[in-house]
Amino acid sequence: MNNNAAIATCLGSSLLLLSSHVNAFSQLDELMVEGDLAVFKTHTAKSHAEPNCVNEDKKGYWAVDLNSHSGRAAYSSLVTAMSTKAHVEVIPQNACLGTSGYEEVKSVKIKTNNASSGGKSVRFVGFAKRSTGKHPFELDKICKTTPHTMGSRSLRWEDYLELKDEIDAALENVSSNYIQQTAWVSQAVQSASSQYDPQTKFYRHDVMLKDGSFVYPNVFSQPSRYPLNYYLGCSASDGYGTVIYDGGEDLSMKKCSAAENLFQVVCVI
Repeated sequence: MNNNAAIATCLGSSLLLLSSHVNAFSQLDELMVEGDLAVFKTHTAKSHAEPNCVNEDKKGYWAVDLNSHSGRAAYSSLVTAMSTKAHVEVIPQNACLGTSGYEEVKSVKIKTNNASSGGKSVRFVGFAKRSTGKHPFELDKICKTTPHTMGSRSLRWEDYLELKDEIDAALENVSSNYIQQTAWVSQAVQSASSQYDPQTKFYRHDVMLKDGSFVYPNVFSQPSRYPLNYYLGCSASDGYGTVIYDGGEDLSMKKCSAAENLFQVVCVI
């Protein structure tokens, strides 16, 4: 075999190996939560050789870590894919997830089945309950485990843009009380900044929301000892979350832990 043929053979083998690392789009057969892991299985078998660390009884399965941001995002997408029968493309990490014995996912891509949801990528399920503000992952848990919204997740800003008319109408029908017509929505902050005053040693916060509105500084407890990113998304006990206010009339921010801020948890799938 000449050198050119050897190189071509080597390259061909490498390309074949690399191509096997991307699993073709397929629907999900199973999706479950095991402790801090989300475990799933696609209808189509894996197209690559699994790592040796995969346990015999866990072959064919994938896992993502729910303690990581990327893992939670992947799980949210998988819930939607399972419910809408969308197809999933999985790229492996070529390793096991810790000592779990499951093969770790590097990335997940969802091919939305628009026909199953009337041309929309998400569907409004309903309100799980009223709650004080919580981290989006905790709101997801409320939606996922409440009987009448089982398997769904909590509302993000992009979901609200697509389902605004339907959600606003549902909020208006809940009650004439504006508090009950207010709901939590995650990831609705466009930009945020904190200005530090070295004389007072406190911060002043300014926020622009994704609808183009501004949150006035008096919304936040003043003075503040921490930059704003400490407080956003209900990440701290005294943090702030974004709300659809008064049946969709406004977008604002409210203190997460305040007992009077019992707002609707909106669930989508």
